[in-house]
Amino acid sequence: MNLFQLIAADPNCTALLGTSPVRFFEFGEAPELEQLPYVTFQHITGAPYNLLDGPAPADQISIQIDVWGESSTQCKAIANAVRTAIEHACYVTSWLGSHKEDEVFRCTFTINTIEMR
Repeated sequence: MNLFQLIAADPNCTALLGTSPVRFFEFGEAPELEQLPYVTFQHITGAPYNLLDGPAPADQISIQIDVWGESSTQCKAIANAVRTAIEHACYVTSWLGSHKEDEVFRCTFTINTIEMR
């Protein structure tokens, strides 16, 4: 699953996150002082589907998605658009809510997906 491709192909996401560039970045890769709003993601856990008769054919991956914006309302709207865009390829495992960090609002949720090897 390529998260960026799913977000970039969704018109609701690009209406909120732009198109040149789509402001959806791997954690730590967002440009310094990036224009709000934007979204970051990072792999937080993973576990192989082990077999007794050979190597694991796939891994279950947990990914944290963080939406950064100017208001809680904006963050929640973007989080819902992102969720709608990717939910056919994964499932949401937790919704961690939103809060304010310094002058920026943040909304966080996690997803699980299976990546074939």
